[in-house]
Amino acid sequence: MSDRKLETLLLSEDDVIAAGGLDMKKCVATMEDVFRVYATGDWRMCGGDGVAHGGVVTFPDNPPVPTMPKNTPDRRYVAMCGYLGGRFRACGGKFYGSNRENLKNGMPRSILTAFLSDTDTGAPLAIMQGCILSTMRTGAMPGVANKYLQASTAQTVGIVGAGVISHACCLSLIETMPNCREVFIYDIVEERSEKFAKEMEADTGIKMTVVHSMEELVRNSDAISLASSGTNPAYIKTEWLRPGATILITGGGLVDDELLEDPDTGIVIDCVGMHKDNMASATENGVIQEFAKQWSSYQYFKLVEAGKIPEKAVELGDVVGGKVNLRKNDTHHNIFLSSGLSLEDVGWIYEVYQTALEKGIGTWFKFWDEPHWV
Repeated sequence: MSDRKLETLLLSEDDVIAAGGLDMKKCVATMEDVFRVYATGDWRMCGGDGVAHGGVVTFPDNPPVPTMPKNTPDRRYVAMCGYLGGRFRACGGKFYGSNRENLKNGMPRSILTAFLSDTDTGAPLAIMQGCILSTMRTGAMPGVANKYLQASTAQTVGIVGAGVISHACCLSLIETMPNCREVFIYDIVEERSEKFAKEMEADTGIKMTVVHSMEELVRNSDAISLASSGTNPAYIKTEWLRPGATILITGGGLVDDELLEDPDTGIVIDCVGMHKDNMASATENGVIQEFAKQWSSYQYFKLVEAGKIPEKAVELGDVVGGKVNLRKNDTHHNIFLSSGLSLEDVGWIYEVYQTALEKGIGTWFKFWDEPHWV
């Protein structure tokens, strides 16, 4: 057989799970490695500057053609890819379609396909179910950030939004808070909070307590994870915060301007360049007001633009890499703003792929024995 034969490894959802896709301890460690590589500059994402989140296809409210899909909540197609160097040295990412209507049919809101490619040839190494991979790497990030930003006295976690992402966020925060004794949960639909609490207490053995307002959650929590979506994002008032509390915003969420303006408040962003690019793209596409209503990074950059605060945000890679230490004492507050990088996907896909190879998991798909055209 020619050495030009090309095969790629296919991994189903069951295969991804068997290859450790649900191992939060390993996922957190992998995300730390990803951001250590990030700090070296050995990475690229989409766009000419290499910092773009990805490519997004959305639909108009009033399509010009009858057969074109109409804009509905969370309806979009997204392609995210990147190159991650260091020990990974791989290209990859994910493609997904999202539509909130899926939930009515028992399907995930977003259905994802993950891929990994050889950096030199571009040949596909693996194609796999991406829903679990994406959820895990997203949920791992608040845990990674909190590991470096939390007060030494931290013992309680607050989870805002009882969706799938919050399951993973909760796991990562418990994993990285050594003295965690209780988790508080708030969702505008209390039945979801109750279900979440029952499942997570059984999975983790940590006490789960459902609360009935944002204020109650914030006042009881040393680390607060916001991973909710919708037109009315969660809002945190400064007066509710416990001394030393850390706020970890993975989904939409807003805080008082005064908290961002406080010189003692530490602000960490996963990729400053990407957040700026997101704002520019939102402005170009006429959706900046929607962006402004959802993202604390918009609040932060507008305050910088207005001259109310210096551009003081540091990047997570510098925190994980040990270049910056924002936790000076157990009384000031830290905020982590995450929008999700394709580099995180590449890192976790790579880890699961390597485990699948070691354990002989998955199905090989032949692209060709020899290419028809060269």
